[in-house]
Amino acid sequence: MKLLSSLLLLLCLTLLCAQGTSSDLQSLRLKVAQNPIDAESRLSLAYQLMLSGNSAEALKHYETLLKQDPEHAQAMEGSLWALQVQERYQESVERARAFLKHSPEHSSILSYQAYGLSQLGLHLAARARYARAELLARDDAARQSAKLGLAWEYIYLQDHPSAMAMLDSSQDPQAMEFLNKARLKLSLGASTNYDGLNSGTLTVALHKAQWGLAASYEELLLDGSRFRKKLGATVDWQNPVANLKASVNTLSGRDKRAVLRQFSTASPCSPSSIWINC
Repeated sequence: MKLLSSLLLLLCLTLLCAQGTSSDLQSLRLKVAQNPIDAESRLSLAYQLMLSGNSAEALKHYETLLKQDPEHAQAMEGSLWALQVQERYQESVERARAFLKHSPEHSSILSYQAYGLSQLGLHLAARARYARAELLARDDAARQSAKLGLAWEYIYLQDHPSAMAMLDSSQDPQAMEFLNKARLKLSLGASTNYDGLNSGTLTVALHKAQWGLAASYEELLLDGSRFRKKLGATVDWQNPVANLKASVNTLSGRDKRAVLRQFSTASPCSPSSIWINC
């Protein structure tokens, strides 16, 4: 009975909120119809439409505002917001580029452009836009938004030390959880390259933000008998200066060769590798 009462109360509250939102929208639509050049009312209407999930109609109002004033900052941001809600990321990137010709130091537009680039998989370009947006931000909200976007780009680019430096536990719990959580991955593979030649692989990897361990086993069969067995182990560690990685592989079978060890270091400025065959 208590559960039924709670559900009925929740339903009533939801209906009241929906009616309130609908009433606000109707009132704003009436104001805009009576005075089409009332920019504040049109902007409020577009915002309420976005909150109600009607991004298509909201975009029309943002575009009308831009026709009235091509440098209307909030209309620029609103139109990019609406396009990205509709997952029109390429169009939002191009629109942001056009806006930046008028307002090259507008931090929020740079952040919207960066998000669109990120959704298109262009993470290096997105990282550069977020970094510039953070530099140009004139208030804490814009600065924090750019920093958060920049941290995620570092994560996508697997530069975890830089991501950690951009975040604190209060900014984005999801990002911090991703960076602090160790992940175990098990993968199996099999292939047939030529007649009579078959291979199978097993890889186990444990990764956290700044370090990783992996072990691999590969069996190569030729005409049903072992041609080669390979065991491998890899350890890697990231720090703000360089990425360090070391691996060792052992081979046995008819294709038995020397143990191969690889030690490598890499940094954004001067990647280098050292191979040692024993």
